[in-house]
Amino acid sequence: PPSEYATATLSYFIHKCTYAPRYRHPNAALNAGMNYDTSVVNRIVHLIRDPFDNVVALFHGKYKVHHRKNDSGWKYNYNQEGFRKWCRDLDRQFLPQKERLFPPQ
Repeated sequence: PPSEYATATLSYFIHKCTYAPRYRHPNAALNAGMNYDTSVVNRIVHLIRDPFDNVVALFHGKYKVHHRKNDSGWKYNYNQEGFRKWCRDLDRQFLPQKERLFPPQ
């Protein structure tokens, strides 16, 4: 949501940047997310992607999760029209926040 990135503090930004959502340790009974210790980081590689590619990748990921769960509430087909409908629904969902944070000029 826009409120998460438009008003983030530096400490929150660092916390989100160092979070690994799926830490896979072979000896762990439970694999949970974790944050990396920033003191062990010597370099950072910042990848810049086309924002549209990010949105498409998010749709693919969301679709796969819902498809694996046989989620009957998922109402988007895995095609161009399903993607467009998903985008329109997200636009409607976040429009009030966007307008509050970035008022029209």
